[in-house]
Amino acid sequence: MGTRYRIQVRERSQAVYLPTLKHRIERVLSNIDKRMSLYREDSELSRFNHSTSLHWKQISENTADIIATALEIHQQSEGAFNPLTGARVDDWGFGPAARSLQTNALSKPFISPISAAVPDADTRFQLTTNQIRKRDPDTALNLNGIAKGAAVDQVADVISKAGIDDYLVEIGGEIRTQGSGPDGNGWLVGIENPAGGLASTIQLSNQAIATSGDYIHFFIHQGRRFSHLIDPRTGNPVKHNLALVSVIADHAIEADAWATALMIMGPEQGWQFALEHQMPALFGVRGYTDIQFRTTPFFDRYNRKIS
Repeated sequence: MGTRYRIQVRERSQAVYLPTLKHRIERVLSNIDKRMSLYREDSELSRFNHSTSLHWKQISENTADIIATALEIHQQSEGAFNPLTGARVDDWGFGPAARSLQTNALSKPFISPISAAVPDADTRFQLTTNQIRKRDPDTALNLNGIAKGAAVDQVADVISKAGIDDYLVEIGGEIRTQGSGPDGNGWLVGIENPAGGLASTIQLSNQAIATSGDYIHFFIHQGRRFSHLIDPRTGNPVKHNLALVSVIADHAIEADAWATALMIMGPEQGWQFALEHQMPALFGVRGYTDIQFRTTPFFDRYNRKIS
């Protein structure tokens, strides 16, 4: 996935041999990479995307489960989260098939892609527990908005099955916790402020948190920020001033996808959606000189400090 992972364990029995546990964890991560990476031509997802066949194809039950979750959140978010957005991400210069717009943006003329709304995911393919079929030969899936969260949950399952019940798993900033943490009050997690320091410090026990933001992958042309976050409803990079969203959920796969969806919705629609659906969420809105943070009431129960 092009990132790192970290695991912290508070206590374990002597029967848990850490090198064996590490091997099991890395096997899970390797399998996820083989299934969902778009940077590997031989991955399950890449093979599906490159094929123009309209016949049923076998896929792993694990991949089918993740796609099913992506479709569910696609429907619940009214299209803000869409697993078919990958082609637009490539068009705008991000992703494995990028057209190098980031380089072109440094010189004139800058030619932006002709973008259009991403098709509704439900109309482009069919899914069963272990099979998938395209309804359109050009259909291509991108699970980057949910795959890291899914990986975190699967690693957490491996650790729990090993008999460890107090731990923290982090993959590329997506986190899941179990147990009461080192001081018995939950695992202490800091949310980065892109302007420096921490936006918030929270304590989690048996919850996950994920953050989506526009401050790492972007380029600027003629004073305008072009983010890797593509709004599937327009096919263009988001234009609002929302810098980041963090979401707390029971599972990392849900936190990951909803952080992306709220980030796409923007500071007004995303905020109202989070309130209406009682989501624990933190929003960072970019102002003239700094980033202003606000949290939903459901987030405040975990919040320890806003700086």
